[in-house]
Amino acid sequence: MPLPLAARSDALARVRHFLTTGTMPAGMVATAVVTGRGGVGKSALALHAAHTMRDSSVHGQLYADLGGAERPLTAREVLPRFLADLGVPRDEIPGEQSERESLYRSLTAGRRLLVVLDNASGSAQVRPLIPGSGGSRLLVTSRRRLADLEGARTLLLGPLDEAGSLELLGGIVGTAGVGGEPRAARAVVTVCAGLPLAIRIAATRLLERPHWSIGHLARRLTEAPRLLDELCAGDVGVRPCLDAEVAGLRRTAPGGIDPAEVLAALGTTGASSVSSGEVAVLFGCPEAQAEEALDSLVVANLLDAPAGGRYRLDALLRAYARERAQEAAVRGHGRSYMRAG
Repeated sequence: MPLPLAARSDALARVRHFLTTGTMPAGMVATAVVTGRGGVGKSALALHAAHTMRDSSVHGQLYADLGGAERPLTAREVLPRFLADLGVPRDEIPGEQSERESLYRSLTAGRRLLVVLDNASGSAQVRPLIPGSGGSRLLVTSRRRLADLEGARTLLLGPLDEAGSLELLGGIVGTAGVGGEPRAARAVVTVCAGLPLAIRIAATRLLERPHWSIGHLARRLTEAPRLLDELCAGDVGVRPCLDAEVAGLRRTAPGGIDPAEVLAALGTTGASSVSSGEVAVLFGCPEAQAEEALDSLVVANLLDAPAGGRYRLDALLRAYARERAQEAAVRGHGRSYMRAG
C-alpha cells in the first residue's frame, strides 16, 4: 500500500526516535510498538521505517508476520526461520524451544540488528522473539497497545487527515483525477474516515471500473444502505478488520455489560457520539460499568478515545455498529434503546 509520506512523516520520525535515541538499561532492547485499528497503515509505516534504517542495521534485519489474532504464529514456528537467517544450518537448530530461544538471544546479542514483528496479537507472542541486548532494536506492530511489553515505547497511529487521505487517493488513481473532481474526492475520503485500507479499496474500485467517475463512487458510498458492502474489493474489505476487533474485545467484569452489545446499541440509535452517562441510562446500569464497556471498545479500536467526555464514532464505525444492531435484531436479541444523541 502506498505510504502518504507527508501525512506520516511525523509518525515515521517518532518511530525512528524511539529506536535510535537514548541509552537502554543493561539487558534491555530499544523497542517501538506501532498500534492502531486494522487497516490504519501500521505495517506500511513499519516497513518504511525499516527501509530508512537499513544503513544503521549493520548486521541486517529480521522480519516476521505474526498473523494477528486470526492466525497467530508462535515463536516455535518463527525461531527456526530467524535462526536460519542468522546462519544456523537447518539440521543444527535445536528441537527444544528453550534452547532455540537461548541460541537466538546469543546470536543477536552484541549485534546491530533490526527485528520487525508485524501484526502481533499480544506481548506473550513477542517476548521469545526479543533479540539479545547490546545494539539490536525491535519494531512491533499490533492492534493491541501491548502496554505490558517491558521497555516498549508506543505510537498510536490514527487515521489520516484530509490532506493525507487525498494524497493517498491521488497516489493510486492519479492526482489529475483527484484534482479534476476535488469535491467528490473529499466526499470519498470523508466516508472512508481517513482509514488507509478503506481509501485503498475505494481507489481499487475506481481502477477496476475506468468508466466510473470519482463523483459516481462518492454517490455510491454516501447513498449505500450498507456502506461496508461498497468498501470491499476481492478478498479485501473493511468489515473483516472490524470483525477481528470485535472478536478481540475484552470481556467485562462479572455483572458488567457486554461491550459488543453497547456497540449494537449505538448502531440502533445512530449516535455519532455518546457519553458514559447516556450508556448507563440505555442499559440501566451504574455509570462505572458503562464507562468500563466503552473503554473496552476504545482499546479494541471500535470507538475513538473520549474527548470532552464523549466517545465518538466515525462514518465507518457508525456503519458497522448499524450492521451489528441489524444482526442482533434478526437473531431476536435486539432490545429497545433510548436515543443516545
